[in-house]
Parts: sequence; C-alpha cells; structure tokens
Amino acid sequence: MLTKAEAKLRVFLDTSVQITRVLGTVAKRQRIDDLLANEIVACTTAYVYMEYQRTLIADFAHVHRVLQQKGNWGDAIAEVGSGARLFRPRALVRVNRILGETLNRFHLNVEKGLLLLTTYLDYRLQTLFWQHVAPLDETIDCDLVASGVALQPDDSYQVAATCRKETAACHLPTFLHEQRPKLQAIHDYLTAHPNVIKDQSRVEQLLYAVQHNPRNALGQASCWPLGDVIILLQVPSDCAVWSLDPDFTPLAMALDLQIYSPTL
Repeated sequence: MLTKAEAKLRVFLDTSVQITRVLGTVAKRQRIDDLLANEIVACTTAYVYMEYQRTLIADFAHVHRVLQQKGNWGDAIAEVGSGARLFRPRALVRVNRILGETLNRFHLNVEKGLLLLTTYLDYRLQTLFWQHVAPLDETIDCDLVASGVALQPDDSYQVAATCRKETAACHLPTFLHEQRPKLQAIHDYLTAHPNVIKDQSRVEQLLYAVQHNPRNALGQASCWPLGDVIILLQVPSDCAVWSLDPDFTPLAMALDLQIYSPTL
C-alpha cells in the first residue's frame, strides 16, 4: 500500500514558479506554498537556482544598491528601472515590484527597507527557493552557483550574473553530449512546429550548433537562450513539469514530459 508521500505527484519546478513564490501576488504565493507543502513532492536543480540567482537575486541586489546610494524613496523609484533594465521588461517589472513591496512594508523608513533587502540577500531568498523543494543530483556544476552572492566593502552585494564562454568551467558540454538524442528530438519538433516558442529561429540555430559541438553551449550568449531546453533535459522521467512560461509546454511535448498546471 502506498504511503501518503508516495501517492503524491512528483513535480519539477522551473524558475518562473520559484520567482512567483517571492514576487507573485499574496494569493499566488499562498497557493504555491500550500501545493508544495501538502499536494506534491517538488524537486529542482542547481541550474534552475542559477537562473533564479542571475535574475531575481541580482534584481534584489540592484534595488538594495539603488536605495542605499540614493537614501530616499523618490530618487530610488526614479533610478531603479534605468540602465539595461529599461530594455528588459521582465527585469523592470521585478525591480519595481521589489521596491514597491519594500516601500509598502516600511512606508518611508529607508533603514528598515535596507535591512529587509539585506535579510533577503543574506539568506532569505536561498531559503525560500529550497523550502519544500528537494535538490536533484548535480550534473552541470554551473560556475555562477559556486560564486553566489558576496557582500562588498561598501555594504552592497555582488551577484554572479555573467558567464563568458572563454572562462566557463562547468560540465554543460559533457551533459549535453549525453543528451544528444533528446536535443535532436527537440530540434525535430521545432522544425515541424514553427513559431511555438519565443526566439525559435535562434534556439533552432543553437541546437544545431550544440549538437555538432557541445562546447558551443558555453557562455551566456548560448547557454541562457537554451536555458528552457537545458532545464527540461534535467527533468527525471517520473516527474511532471511545472512552469508559468508558455514555452515549456511545446518543449515538454517534444520530450513526452507531463505538464503540471494547477490553478493559481
């Protein structure tokens, strides 16, 4: 007879679900946490954590730095969405949400706002990521995860959020070499189904290049556009996939993976 835990569906969480656990509406956060605690057996990988780190954690560090430098909410609000984030819609939404929630919680108290952001950067974001989520065996050993988040002498935070092909020392090429049949299956599916994911032509070109030489996947110019593919290649066969990114559905279909899509 199956135990209660054995009867639960095993589900692999992608980055979008993990980010929503932190920045989603209160109702969505509560719903996700209830599902993780009571309804499913969740797992994910360090590669997903890398995406969470280079996006969400880097955004928290950015908001912390801006508020620290400006010293007041008005200037911080004006500054937080400037620079490269101005041209990255999802990042812009995240930093405004982070600053808005901090302001909402502490009104005009900058010191308390900075203390909250510091707490999240020191440990809270990492703790939330792994709460009710089991880590799978590491196969890629991404350099960025090892570098992590570092407190600087000026009390700002430096987040490992860039990767160069020339210096990358992870095991991604070996992993992708072992996954060549699945890479081919994804490439064949995309060829037969045009325009089912964002930037599909670019992804198809990268898949072709990586199949010929897995080292072509190294560096953020290749690895990150292939991130959804790399994540799905890490999903165990007995897991459903939970993502809030519509691109995951066709890619999962290419690999015959089950999709988990609860109402949030």
